[in-house]
Amino acid sequence: MDVDQILRYPIFLSVFILLELTLTYRVLKKARKKGIHNKYYNMDFSELGSFDSCSFDCVTALDVIEHIKKAEGLRLLENMERIAKKRIVVFTPNGFLPQSAHNNNPLQIHKSGWKVKEMRNL
Repeated sequence: MDVDQILRYPIFLSVFILLELTLTYRVLKKARKKGIHNKYYNMDFSELGSFDSCSFDCVTALDVIEHIKKAEGLRLLENMERIAKKRIVVFTPNGFLPQSAHNNNPLQIHKSGWKVKEMRNL
């Protein structure tokens, strides 16, 4: 995800959490310079547990969850639900979509697939 994609989703948040999985420091720096959000966090998704419950109106994971193993994804969703006041938004391919390392970045490998029915049953 590049900064232009991030900036298309300003939603109604004053805080934007950026996961290490998809963003580089360069992209984070560019996003901060644009100043759309008041605060940015560059962290591993496992650190979401450090936020208090209901800390954000909405928590998003855009093209993230398919890059981690299923068990990690379930923990991510649990943490997202806990820290969101109103809702979470998850954007991912429907089912498993194979993807290898892109631009020599092994973090781009798809490790799990998520179906609509499965997500609705969570």
